Amino acid sequence: MELYLIPQDVLLYNVLGFLNYDILALTNKHYWINYYKIRIDNLKINKSYNRFLIRNDFNFIYNNFISNSLDIFIKNKKFVYKNKHFTRYIDLSLFITNKYNSTKCKTIIQNIMKQHKLIFKKIKTSKNIWTN
Repeated sequence: MELYLIPQDVLLYNVLGFLNYDILALTNKHYWINYYKIRIDNLKINKSYNRFLIRNDFNFIYNNFISNSLDIFIKNKKFVYKNKHFTRYIDLSLFITNKYNSTKCKTIIQNIMKQHKLIFKKIKTSKNIWTN
């Protein structure tokens, strides 16, 4: 639903109070910031949403995404992505930013790594070779 098609008379009667937060968050930046935490809590933090933000280089959204889920990104938990083993989720995100050449998201990740004094660890690869 596009709000610029709604007449101003309807908007003056406080119609925005009756809209769902998913629709209201898409109207402007102020509502998006207010309702993003509610929207992201309903989603599971998954690799596909992270890759979508990095691939399209949405730095504003990615900055809010990382700040809301920072404890998951920094936590030492092994992740596997295309036969590569990463020790933290932030290492995986840094690898994906290099893959898709998204410089804005890369600077956000590097700033967070500097703030928390994290070092990029080596990527371990697993070679699954069939032998007889």
